Amino acid sequence: MNWKVRPVPMMISAVITAVLCFGGWFAYQQFGVKSPFLNTIHQMDGIESADVSFSGSKVVLDLTLQQDASLNAIVQQVKTEQKEALQNKQLELQVHNESSPELDGWWSSVLFDMAQAMDHQAYSEIPAILEKYAGELEGLQASAEIDDNNVYIRLVHGDASKFIILPRTPASMGVWPNE
Repeated sequence: MNWKVRPVPMMISAVITAVLCFGGWFAYQQFGVKSPFLNTIHQMDGIESADVSFSGSKVVLDLTLQQDASLNAIVQQVKTEQKEALQNKQLELQVHNESSPELDGWWSSVLFDMAQAMDHQAYSEIPAILEKYAGELEGLQASAEIDDNNVYIRLVHGDASKFIILPRTPASMGVWPNE
């Protein structure tokens, strides 16, 4: 048999195959994974807006929260209701705040005591620290919640709010040689 390879039909077939494969994968990601995930997230209490992106080993959830939101409750609900979508991937949260200079300044003044409590794993001291300094900014509402992985701080002052996620596993430092 004498086979003649025709390059134009072969290239067209390759392009159509690639478009179908990648288009199908994109459609599945968009309509089979991302859209249902976001529909569930948007129905949760305390969420103003949300977006999600999936990468190899993590799911990045981009949130804008209402002032009265419980970030800990949202995280637990996401982990429970989206267990299939997460599939042992790391959930990374990016929370956007409507903060103010006063609130940011107050947080900066408390940060040293908070860092010390976190470094010493004295998590029970965190609510006391927040309460101790809350009087320095009139009208401030400060609360803390904890789960297995993080401490969640919620600060509200007037129309401004700030949500902070403090990881419970401290960053490890390398050993420096004594030279």
